[in-house]
Amino acid sequence: MPSSHTPESVPVCRTEDEHRAAYTKANRDGEPLFVVDEEEHGFSLAYDLIPTGNRLTAEAKAELKERGTARVEELVEGDESETTQLHHSFGNAMGNVFYFAEERVAREFAATVSEIVLDETNWEPDPDGPSGLN
Repeated sequence: MPSSHTPESVPVCRTEDEHRAAYTKANRDGEPLFVVDEEEHGFSLAYDLIPTGNRLTAEAKAELKERGTARVEELVEGDESETTQLHHSFGNAMGNVFYFAEERVAREFAATVSEIVLDETNWEPDPDGPSGLN
């Protein structure tokens, strides 16, 4: 798993089966899930660090929330996309943003937040995660 993505390298799941397969692989390999899903209403970003046994540090979560929210607001207010409303949740271990009207914009947004979410220096062991349960 790269430590960040370019818009072109963000994985896109076009079906529920593809998403399940990506999640199964993440769990099996102990890697984060980080994908854009194509859905009926548009495109969404999903991330999940639980398979790694880690979560974002408080500092990284704050940076993600700040940068992610600012970028969401730019997209909603700007001329970059047909998106008029985006819902987002940036958690310590899991998060999502939905619905982008265009795949291109979803991938660009995902690449931006991947710089924080996939950077292992922004992780800490999750006491509630798989390794914390043993």
